[in-house]
Amino acid sequence: LILSVLTIIAFVLMRRLHDSRSGAAMLQGPATAIRPHGQQVLTLVLILGLLVCTLGFHLPIGFVALSAGLLLALVNIK
Repeated sequence: LILSVLTIIAFVLMRRLHDSRSGAAMLQGPATAIRPHGQQVLTLVLILGLLVCTLGFHLPIGFVALSAGLLLALVNIK
């Protein structure tokens, strides 16, 4: 949890630094709802599947995570 929070803070700070360097206006319009595309949906489904397999069926988390990563890599070869 701590690592996740620190990662989010780091990305927010990097984005602010990038926005200030590019001269982009800090004021933005109202936030619009953006629908996730196919690969993002697949990632969320695989994370849910990882949780079900490891917590529900007691499969090794390393094997399940590597399998999910392989599937994601095969979907987006580039």
